[in-house]
Amino acid sequence: SFRAPTIGSAKPSRALWRRSTPLIFALFACTQAAAGDGEGSCPSPKMTLRFKVGDRIAANTSAGWQLGTVVALHYREPDWPEDRKSAPYQIELDEGDMIYAPEDSPELVRAEDQIPWHKKQQRAMATANVAQIYPAKAKHPDLFQPDNVDSWFVPALREALSEWQYTGDPKKIDIAKIPGLRLEAPGVVSFECLQPEFCDKLLEEAKHYSDTGMPQRAPNSMNNYGVVLNEIGLRPSFQRMLDGYMAGMAGLFFGEDDARPATLDGKPADLENWGGATVSDHHTFIVRYRPDEDRH
Repeated sequence: SFRAPTIGSAKPSRALWRRSTPLIFALFACTQAAAGDGEGSCPSPKMTLRFKVGDRIAANTSAGWQLGTVVALHYREPDWPEDRKSAPYQIELDEGDMIYAPEDSPELVRAEDQIPWHKKQQRAMATANVAQIYPAKAKHPDLFQPDNVDSWFVPALREALSEWQYTGDPKKIDIAKIPGLRLEAPGVVSFECLQPEFCDKLLEEAKHYSDTGMPQRAPNSMNNYGVVLNEIGLRPSFQRMLDGYMAGMAGLFFGEDDARPATLDGKPADLENWGGATVSDHHTFIVRYRPDEDRH
């Protein structure tokens, strides 16, 4: 994937490469190159490219497949050495960012109509404005009210987190009061969290959404069936859930060294710092398994 800041940025060129067999993804931050006639100057031989200036394409960026327009071919930056190969395309994304593709590869750049099917579904949901329209059709409208989030959690967990909610310090969480806390395996913990009534409502809401016939997309790269709860209007509620509850648990079990417990159930917990102290966003979804659909 590859990304550059918007036109006019004065940041120096930087490149970070991350190899993932069999594809190579690159993340770039770059300055604007002189655009003039739509092609940057290039001392190296110019290859034959699949797209031309003005073509609509889909680019595989660090944020996933995004739509844009080719604005220059054989792109170069002013400070590139002469022996560095030019980039095939400079692309202006529909969101406004300017990026460039390091290779003319279908894994990085495709025609607009070849965007992956799950991204087409995501665009259909955004175009249909589902997050704004669906809550009025919901089976359980109270799920869409962030002020109701506290009632989702079992009282004992709310009590265990009360001081953290006031101070923001994961070390203030009373581990002894976390209900049903268990070390399932090294680095894996479980605890009582959500009220059964809430779980039932959420499952009913997901089925209700599916039954409406409104647009749906694959919830993740491994599952084809389910509901992305963020995209049907539940993002504000789950953001409240993250900020008010799960961020504390993440900071306690997967945050800084001085916050993580060394042992649980009298055994080494083997918990690691996975950035739990800085968790701030979420992709919240339900997956559906059936014998004639996804089974694992």
